[in-house]
Amino acid sequence: MRDMYSYPFPEVRELLDAHEVPAGLMQNTLPVEAAAGYLAAYEFSPELALPARQSDGTLDLDELHRPVIERISARNSRLLPGLDTFTNTYPVPGSSPAMFHLLAEWKAKGKLDSIAVLDGEYEGYAAYSETLNIPVTRYPDFERQPRPGEMWFITNPNARDGNWIDKERWEAFVSAGHQIIYDAAYVGLTVDGAVDVSSPNIQAVLTSPSKIFGVFRHRYTGITYTREPIASLYGTKWLKSIPALIDTLKLYESFGPYELPRQYRGTQEEICARLGAVVGAEVVPSDTILIGAANGPVAPKFEYLKRGDNYRLGLTKLFEGYEAMQ
Repeated sequence: MRDMYSYPFPEVRELLDAHEVPAGLMQNTLPVEAAAGYLAAYEFSPELALPARQSDGTLDLDELHRPVIERISARNSRLLPGLDTFTNTYPVPGSSPAMFHLLAEWKAKGKLDSIAVLDGEYEGYAAYSETLNIPVTRYPDFERQPRPGEMWFITNPNARDGNWIDKERWEAFVSAGHQIIYDAAYVGLTVDGAVDVSSPNIQAVLTSPSKIFGVFRHRYTGITYTREPIASLYGTKWLKSIPALIDTLKLYESFGPYELPRQYRGTQEEICARLGAVVGAEVVPSDTILIGAANGPVAPKFEYLKRGDNYRLGLTKLFEGYEAMQ
């Protein structure tokens, strides 16, 4: 119950099993018309606008990320209004590598001397920072922030308990003058909700299909949005997985923003109801459907589930067990 990676939803597994990007698409001399034929089985609607080299009309694989990012961003903008205010986009295999690139580049350029996180936040922020010799300050909440203007790495819905941060508290935090790296890992894994990212205080937005579709182990393409160019991410435009790009787009365009969470909300509620008897406390479904939070102290043997002031229960394996029993 401690781990919270992802639940490979049955509908997602079925979709991915039914599609495979043909190896022929990676030919350097492939005409655009032939490339469109290779992708016909994906049934993109509208058809994906493939970039062509002006010199000979062949598929420009170096630029293929552009139309894919544009369409994924259009879908993401429904949950993250304000994405169009970011001028730089990078295709990255999940948001975790992007975190490291941002930290390393800003540290090397002297723009970053420490980061701030909430106590019990995603461990990767601190792990990467400490590797790069960047001090990490952990705060119990937003109200105790003695250093204005710090660089914050934060999730919302928050990794500590899987819940949306109260809207008024979040907006006050964003407008307080901090530099914010917003990790939207759980956006799309709730039955509703959106986060406006247009504030100039938000320096970057990290998105990924890993958790929202249950494809954590696939390393499909996440999109990193930044206000300023990130030189260390420049190579991602060439060193990218074409199959991952195509499959990621298919995932985003096959499922509505809240479709899977709403479909499986009842499963989450039933699992949480049964968990109470196991951990010795009422387990409340979190806003993020693959997480539950204990409402009160748990039995001593489950103390390892504590994240900050919360007891967070990862439900992914329990979802798989529930599926197996149906």
